[in-house]
Amino acid sequence: MLFPGSGKAFLAVSLAFTVSACGGGGGGGSDDADESRSSLSLDSDGYGTRKAAINSPEEYEQFAEAYASSEEPPLLLGAILSELGSGELRRVGEDEVARQSTNNLHKYACENPGGLVTITDRSTGTLIDLRHTYTDCVLTTDDFGALSLDGNHHYTARTKAGETSESVTVSQAFDIEGVFLASDTPFTLKGGYDWSEQYDAENMNGTLTLRADILELRKGGSYTAIEDLRETIRLDDNLYSTSTHLRLTSSVLKGYVDYSTSKPVMTDLAQGGCPLHGINRIEGDGVAEVRHGQDTGNHYEMVVEINGNLAMAFDFCGDIVSDPDKAIP
Repeated sequence: MLFPGSGKAFLAVSLAFTVSACGGGGGGGSDDADESRSSLSLDSDGYGTRKAAINSPEEYEQFAEAYASSEEPPLLLGAILSELGSGELRRVGEDEVARQSTNNLHKYACENPGGLVTITDRSTGTLIDLRHTYTDCVLTTDDFGALSLDGNHHYTARTKAGETSESVTVSQAFDIEGVFLASDTPFTLKGGYDWSEQYDAENMNGTLTLRADILELRKGGSYTAIEDLRETIRLDDNLYSTSTHLRLTSSVLKGYVDYSTSKPVMTDLAQGGCPLHGINRIEGDGVAEVRHGQDTGNHYEMVVEINGNLAMAFDFCGDIVSDPDKAIP
């Protein structure tokens, strides 16, 4: 097995850590940076030692930019795995296939001469257990173009399916160094995350939980890290709610913020549009709250309050991403 099936479970879209005006959530933390900052191994500029300023609409927009960039690590990893699962890589040593299969060891040639992906497959029954080792390996992905890769990635997944329900538990750990070849930009992707999903198709309900202790991406001179991520997504018929806790450290912010859902953000999928209610809180040097629907306290679909004062308001929640100039006032 080169890579498990590419089908996506219903709730798994949240794995991209997508923050949108109509949904996200994130975590609260301590008032002061603590000794755990040393656990950010790629934070050579010390962003994790100081709070980022959140005292103006412009600084809130910087936060939104930084959070959007936090989508890139899992998307990048997913693009690499998708290319591995395409079936286009050539197995090395066709005459050794039987021996390699016996040892659960498979080697594939990359797009460049000498480039190699070695996959150790220890899967058994309902457990998928794959260890990928990249050695000077060039792969061309759909979303990120050609990448040069060195490093390791460990993927495990366990599934359990009933007549109308299924559950999935996935764990990933990775330490990959590479280069975006089109721009000759080096990157390092390091960390891991776990997620579990339960879904009952007959009753249209399910829960997905996502956890990450540390997830880091250094890309050229930019840096993003997510810590202590704990996200819960629930679907009950048409009601979709999210609740999240995390710490975001970013070179865009030049520091860190704690991002939490003080009230779950709930959306009625049958109605579409903006959430019915919910409150997200961003705390650094200053505090911003994003309030949705019934929790805006007025007729707007979404408002941003900074240090207790109304800073931005939107008739449609998606405008905060697509057209922030529509902010009122």
